[in-house]
Amino acid sequence: MNAEWLARLAGLFVLVLVAIGSQMKGIKIPKTKGFTSAIVALELAKDPEVARTVLSNPGMRDRIRKNLAWDRWFLLAYPLLYATLGLLLTQRPGRWYLVFGIAAAVLAVAAAPLDASENRHVLRILEIDPQNTAELQAAMDAAYRPSVLKWTAVSASMALLSLLFFGDGILQAIPGVLLLIAGLIGLATFVYAPCAEWSLHWALQVVPGLAILSWLIWPDWLLRIWR
Repeated sequence: MNAEWLARLAGLFVLVLVAIGSQMKGIKIPKTKGFTSAIVALELAKDPEVARTVLSNPGMRDRIRKNLAWDRWFLLAYPLLYATLGLLLTQRPGRWYLVFGIAAAVLAVAAAPLDASENRHVLRILEIDPQNTAELQAAMDAAYRPSVLKWTAVSASMALLSLLFFGDGILQAIPGVLLLIAGLIGLATFVYAPCAEWSLHWALQVVPGLAILSWLIWPDWLLRIWR
């Protein structure tokens, strides 16, 4: 498949992700231990008090389950997008682009089963009595491991894919800079777990939004920067 068709396929996956994301409403909580996203808090907080804050909100369990139902489709679509972008990166001249493109694709695909495991653990947390501290702690510890590995894999893939956008002018480099920032912030999740929230906002809102605007204003922009 040539670069033009890969670029068109990537654009289709972005639109699919945006459509799915529009159904996944942000579920906010009062800032607790640095978290404001209910789902990310359950994935990465490792503190039963954070889970109690999330679960004490009326209707919170049902809203999270609804989001996770949509996330099943999301975790199928984003690895396809990242793998497609990785293939595009391999078509740039130079051995390192081949290496980085393959690495980006492999990391994204590896993130999908970790994401599915993360969702299963969150659903388990929703079933636990918030006052059962020992069981809640065990479930949150179990959720943390696949969650932090998923964020690391996705963030490293984003950082590598930012290379797609550099080398053809300042305007074309803007989404590359944004994607690189998102990737670097996401990698910091190991050090400070709420970084996952910041990376999520950059990657899932800013970059796709900018891409869609570029198609409306300059339709062949994506094809030009990937040739």
